Amino acid sequence: MGSKLGFALDLKTNGTLLTAESADRSAARGPRQVDISLLGATGATFDAIARSRRTLERVLRGVRLLQGRGVRLKLNTLLLDLNLAEREAILDIARQLGVEYGQFVKVSAVGTAVVGRGATSPPVSRWPRSTRPTRHPFSSRYAMTPAAPNPGQKAPQTPLQARRRT
Repeated sequence: MGSKLGFALDLKTNGTLLTAESADRSAARGPRQVDISLLGATGATFDAIARSRRTLERVLRGVRLLQGRGVRLKLNTLLLDLNLAEREAILDIARQLGVEYGQFVKVSAVGTAVVGRGATSPPVSRWPRSTRPTRHPFSSRYAMTPAAPNPGQKAPQTPLQARRRT
């Protein structure tokens, strides 16, 4: 539907509530890609992060439903203290499923972050430990540099991208 109107449709979901019927509807809309969060390689880790039950099982069911309908998928993982030890196993799951995959490390300033109009989040030190940004030795392997702007756009002031150190 979106491509007929000249739009590229990208969907983002956790995939847990997908059914055969909703997967059919999603596929019929012709998305360019569907991004699904894969937050752990074990049910225990995934459930602890998602604060839900049987989350990994439900996400994998959603992935398979969309794959069966020919939808292009990408799995994404936000690396946290709680799932860092499973990063290789998470990558293995993505490989076994044959889907595109990306791991992300959230880089946050310590302190209070502005969330929206007049609203702020609590300081990172007050976040539940499992959801705090990881303190992985990321900086020893990657250099954080300002992100390159898209052609024709001004360079952003704060976004950073990681470049592997050689």
